Formats: sequence, structure tokens, C-alpha cells
Amino acid sequence: MTMIDKVKGMSKKKKLLVAALLIVALGGTGTAVYANSQTQQKLNEAQAIVDKEYSTLQGLEKEIQALFDEKDSNFLAEGVTADQIDTLKEKVAAADKSYSSIDVDLKKLDTKAFSKEKTTAGDQLAVASDKLDLQEAVNALFSEKDKTALKGSTVNKDLAIVDNLDKKVIESVKELSDDTDESTFDQAISDLIAAAESQLQQIDTATTAVQKVYKDKVISTDQKLYDAAKKEVDKIKNAKAKKTLSDQLAKVKAAIDKKAQDAKVAEEKKQEEAAQVTSEAAAAENNAQAAATDQYAAGVDQSNGTTPAADTTTNNYYDYGASQGASGGTGSGAGSGQTPPPAQQPAAPSTPSTGNGIADQNQMNQEEQDAGNSDWSDFYN
Repeated sequence: MTMIDKVKGMSKKKKLLVAALLIVALGGTGTAVYANSQTQQKLNEAQAIVDKEYSTLQGLEKEIQALFDEKDSNFLAEGVTADQIDTLKEKVAAADKSYSSIDVDLKKLDTKAFSKEKTTAGDQLAVASDKLDLQEAVNALFSEKDKTALKGSTVNKDLAIVDNLDKKVIESVKELSDDTDESTFDQAISDLIAAAESQLQQIDTATTAVQKVYKDKVISTDQKLYDAAKKEVDKIKNAKAKKTLSDQLAKVKAAIDKKAQDAKVAEEKKQEEAAQVTSEAAAAENNAQAAATDQYAAGVDQSNGTTPAADTTTNNYYDYGASQGASGGTGSGAGSGQTPPPAQQPAAPSTPSTGNGIADQNQMNQEEQDAGNSDWSDFYN
């Protein structure tokens, strides 16, 4: 007997019951099939989202790599900005947000490629952001028109530091750097920080040297201290600090020059005064000699017109006989054959001296008086 025959043999009530059971059974099976179909569709849609965002991240990878220098990827490329990095971060975040919005069991999806790409992109952008912060902080230590301390992979350690740089600023930059990293970028950062510290130290050294000769005013004109201070100031690269100290040294130099000029003028005056004294002494001596000579000559003219001198004829003897004959007297002259004794010539008056070979007027007057009072009788007898 078939199932149909059995149904035909059932009462009407039983037939209705069987029909109800069949309807329930058939409906449950259909619902299960439908439910499974819907779940698979959601999984497929979720996987499509994962694959799409993975492709998005792959496209961003090229833009992220462009943030780094082509010659040395340890450095940032020239011209990289914070806005550029932030824009890429937002794109990565958008991809991650789309991925996170999936409401199915992620374990049933293939997410390994996406997760790896997202991690790589995030790490690279974080590195770029940190490098940019450090690079900008280091570049801010230096200031020179149209020049940058660190630009791409180019490092310029010879730039001057900014005006009024404080040691605390340098310390804060050092805290941003990684002293343990030995990459070319971090080595460049360390070198630039050291250069800034060295310049700041040079300003302190020069300031100390200048204060030995100038502190609110010139306190020393020692040439060696000035030269030492100027040597240290000349090493400063910062224009403002160098000018401030140079202006102070200029005042010291002016004081040194004035002191030297005053000493020179004093020495020249001293030499002129000494020469004047010598000249006046020589003129006085010449005048005294000339006056003495004139006075002596005038004194002789007033007495006899000439100075008495010995008769040099006939060996200082007078012709005694001739003189006797002429006078008419008798005696033992030439006629009597007697030779008269030599005449006694009075000594010529000596010229008194003042001690320097020059006779003064009183001495010459006394000499003239003595000559006038002399006894000349023996000379004529």
C-alpha cells in the first residue's frame, strides 16, 4: 500500500493533520536554504571590501615612498610637508575604517594581505612624520638666507645659529633624536646639533674674553687682552652676537688708540722741549761769547787804543846811545862803547777769565786800571 492509498484510507481529520505537517516540513527546509544563501552573500561582500581597501593601500604605497629621498631613503625627500604626510595618514585611516565596518566574522575572510599593507603604510608614515618633526626642529636652530641645514640628503653644518639661541632649545631637540640609531639621517642630526652647541659655546667664550676689557664701559686698554678677545669674536658666525661684541671692542680699540696717541704727543712735546732748551743754551753761549769779545775790544780802545806790547826790534833793546845823543845828555851810550842793559818791559796784562774762557766787563775794567797804574819808568830809563 502506497502513501497515497494510506491517505485515502484516513479520515478527513487525519488528512488535514498530515497536510499541515507536510507544509511545516517543506517550509523549514526552504528557510534553511535561504539563510545559508544570505550568509554567503554577506561574506562575499565583506571580502570585496577587504580586497578593495587592500588595493587602496597598495596605491598609497607609491605616494608614501615618494616622501623619502631617492638617493638615501633614510632622509626625507626635499619639500616634504606635514600636510602631505597628514593627507596620506587620512587615506590610510579611511581604508582601515572601511575595513573595520565589516560586520561578519573576519576569521572567515582573507585579511592577511590587507593587514600587512595597512601596518606597513602606517609605520612608514609614522617614520616620515617623526623625521620631519626632528628635521624641522634642527633646521630651526640655524638661520641663513636661502639656506637650510638639512634639505633632503644634503647637510650644511656651516650655517650660523639663530639669534639669541638658548641652550634649553638645543636640549629639547636632542630629546627628539635617537642617539642609538646609526642611520645616515640620525648621524646628520647629531652633527648639526653638535655644530649648534659649538657655536653657542663660542659666543660664551668670546663674551667672557670681551668682559675682561669691556663691561658696560672700557675697563682695560691692555693690548694683549684686546687681541685675545678680538680673536674669539672673529670666530662667531651669528651676525647679531658678533656685532654686539665687536661694537664693544671698537670702544676698547678707540681707548687704546687714544692712549697711544696721547703718549706719542707727550713724547713729542718732551723732545721738543728738550730741543728748545738745548737750542736756547747754545744761543745764549754764542751770544755771551760775542758780547765778551765786543766788550774786551771796547775796553782796549778806551785805554791806549792798543794793548802794550814788547818792542821786537834789536832784540828788545833800545838804541841807548842814539837816544842819549838826541837828548844831549852824557852817559855810556853807543858813543862811549858801553852796552846798555836790556830794558825792563812790564808784563802784558793777562785777561781774567770767568771760568769758561770769557772775560766779563768788570774783569776787563780792572785790567785796564791796573795797566794805567803800572810803573813804566824803568822801561824808559
